[in-house]
Amino acid sequence: MEITTPLIVGKLMRELGLKMMTKKDRMWTVRTFYLLLHFHFDCGHAFNWYTGGPHSVTLDSDIYSVLGSKEYQKKIKKISFQKLTEERLAQFKKELKRIHSFKMMDLVSCLCFIYLHWVDHEDGQKYTELSIKQRGELMQILLLRRLIISRQGSTEQQSPTIS
Repeated sequence: MEITTPLIVGKLMRELGLKMMTKKDRMWTVRTFYLLLHFHFDCGHAFNWYTGGPHSVTLDSDIYSVLGSKEYQKKIKKISFQKLTEERLAQFKKELKRIHSFKMMDLVSCLCFIYLHWVDHEDGQKYTELSIKQRGELMQILLLRRLIISRQGSTEQQSPTIS
């Protein structure tokens, strides 16, 4: 069986329990695939800034071709990842559990996009050269910032927060 990009997308959706029922489900799924890039899961989709965050038209196409095909669903059940891929996916799932709300997912994916595309990296190290561990650490920093922002918003004196 030839392994195609839609099959890999479908397998990852199944492994991560991703859905496409509502608009939030669709946005969560796209942002999850964007964050997968930061853990060296490149399915070959180009992401651009779209209304409110990273988006990929080709990913949408692959997702809908998989969802609309019983044949794809049968093939997806037969696919298994290599051990290293399974380990990386397990690490990603662990990090993904820390993102417990849509607002946090939106913030983390947007900040990762901004960091990757718009921040001037003075130290000369390109973001694409960061290891999985370093990318996980970046995600932890972004999650910590979100936690600080959410706690500031719960004080008596309301300060501006990112929504």
